[in-house]
Amino acid sequence: MRITLLLLSFCLLAPLAAAQDDDPSAAMMAAMQANMTPDENHEFLQAFAGDWTYTSTVWMTPDAPPMESDGTATIEMTLGGRFLMGTHTGTMMGMPFEGRATTGYDKASGKYLATWIDTMGTAITMYEGYVEDGKLILETDSPDPITGAMDHHRMVQWMDGEDAQVMEYYVTTEGAEEALMMRMNYTRTGE
Repeated sequence: MRITLLLLSFCLLAPLAAAQDDDPSAAMMAAMQANMTPDENHEFLQAFAGDWTYTSTVWMTPDAPPMESDGTATIEMTLGGRFLMGTHTGTMMGMPFEGRATTGYDKASGKYLATWIDTMGTAITMYEGYVEDGKLILETDSPDPITGAMDHHRMVQWMDGEDAQVMEYYVTTEGAEEALMMRMNYTRTGE
């Protein structure tokens, strides 16, 4: 009798289990779960998290003398290790400055994505990029606020050991070669 019940149970449950394997909602849930789970690309961003002091050097044109300023940055992983969010506070061109960044890795597109806002303008700048040789490279095209022409912007950021990082910002204006516009050197503070 037990064997008959076991065989009957198997015959009734086997099609249900097969139906679950063919259930499109189960496949969708598995794909969503895989997409929402942080991976090694998010771990790469973790190295940039921390409390930092920084010095920035800005060249308004390639042949102009550099302007230097300094500040602090608090950068942290948020939303379960999915996004890197940072606030920069200091001075820029002799004025108080604050900027905020969000950087993440979009598993669906296979790209790093970032946004930047600051007190030097009213734009929300959106970047996309990749990692090459341990460096995060983010790029965008945006209008020059003076001429209105579209400029190409390229940001390259990397860790220089465990307690230092460097960010270089390059701009290509219409009819000109790419030029280094800003370099920021960060030093980790605290623990």
